[in-house]
Amino acid sequence: MEAIIVPCTQEKVWESRPDVGAVPAKEAYTKAAFRAWRSYAEQSGCPWFILSTKYGLLRPDQLIEKYNVPVSAVVRDADFLSRLDRQGQEFGLGSFDQIVLLDWERFQPLVRAATRSLSVKCVLRKIQY
Repeated sequence: MEAIIVPCTQEKVWESRPDVGAVPAKEAYTKAAFRAWRSYAEQSGCPWFILSTKYGLLRPDQLIEKYNVPVSAVVRDADFLSRLDRQGQEFGLGSFDQIVLLDWERFQPLVRAATRSLSVKCVLRKIQY
């Protein structure tokens, strides 16, 4: 069985609706690519998570607040990578045969951090959008 990880995007709901407040993570990201990734993940029937550069791993319905943290700011941040490792264990990523990261190679080190202490295969899957 596999789980899917969808990367966050820079384009978020707060750009067009600055006063909206906290929203479910799956509704926060507005880029067309994210919408395609989300649709793929939902239609797959597999458990899926969002990888946020501020919050780490998120369940799709988890509420989040406005943020803007580039991937480059966290990819070598030891504290953030440790948080991902803990979250990977908490979210039970080790119970899956495979973790699929959708589309964006820059997030691969973060997925590897989330699965570092687990024996699970990680793959990158490109999605047309």
